[in-house]
Amino acid sequence: MNEHAYRNELDRVSYTPEGRDALVAALMHREDAAQKGRRVWTRRWAAAAVAAALLVGTAAAASVSLWDRYFGTLTDEERSVVESLSGTLPAAVTSNGTTMTPLSAFGDGTSFYLLLEVTAPEGTEFSSGENYALFGNGFDPDHRACLLEQDGTQMEDVSYSIDASWMEVSETEQNKLSMVVSVTASESIDGKTLHIPGLWLQENAVVTGSWDFPLSARMGSAGAVEVDAAGTTTSWIGGTLTLETLRVSPLGLTMTYRYDPEELRALEEREAAQSNMVVTAEDGSLVPMMVDYIPSAQISLMLRDGSQVREGGAFMGGQDDLQTLSTTFERPVDLSSVDYILWGDTKIPLF
Repeated sequence: MNEHAYRNELDRVSYTPEGRDALVAALMHREDAAQKGRRVWTRRWAAAAVAAALLVGTAAAASVSLWDRYFGTLTDEERSVVESLSGTLPAAVTSNGTTMTPLSAFGDGTSFYLLLEVTAPEGTEFSSGENYALFGNGFDPDHRACLLEQDGTQMEDVSYSIDASWMEVSETEQNKLSMVVSVTASESIDGKTLHIPGLWLQENAVVTGSWDFPLSARMGSAGAVEVDAAGTTTSWIGGTLTLETLRVSPLGLTMTYRYDPEELRALEEREAAQSNMVVTAEDGSLVPMMVDYIPSAQISLMLRDGSQVREGGAFMGGQDDLQTLSTTFERPVDLSSVDYILWGDTKIPLF
């Protein structure tokens, strides 16, 4: 992954100061999941998204039919999940001649999916097959989508990510673009505001302005389950992980767990010693390049029918020996259909 790609990944994520080191380390190490664990920020490029807090929706039938186009045909149970997590849509916003209209949305307090129709001024032509970004070049806060506090300042005490995907240009009106904006957060962001400063294509501004969508006060958090499994352990390549907290909702999960810093240090030293890669030290000598690991194990839901629900996207943060994982699922999940949670090789009952 080149420098431009690293910057794109960083621009999609907002993190607390203590999460910065974990984020950078995860983006820089190689993408070998079997050996490297998990990146701080992963995303399903074709059509997945990670979500956060504008709970919302249109009338049930119209809303669900729109999401069929995003997720693929939903089952009756999945449709019920979407309906139960839908509420009142925020109003359309017009800025600098461009109108962003919410068509449908749903969320659960820490996860949110918003389907927007963007109508730009006449003469603007969106291109089919392009991925328009919610951020411009660099880290200018005026050119990045973000979450705002009630006083209008950027939220800084909660880690979150914002992304845009599944883009479709109108066949008859090239100035109209449908897109899904998604956010995911490590904690509830109810009462915040999603701020979109524009759309960019390869760092070139297409439309700019200010579009703000208040996060709903009626999040569908009732369907979430706080799993009582503190102390449960699983194995990873570096040793043992110990679960602290686990919250599972129909849209995703958030968990915290601890690892042994000495086990991590020993693993990284072994990898450095076995690696053929070297760097030049200040004195001009060649020394083994250190290898960074993020302690993690794959997590998924195992359903009663034998199928498996994997994560659609995730990001991580950490401080000292405590790791936090926030992830969304590939599709909405009826939790009553879950048999157990699979964390590494460890089975964790949901109820």
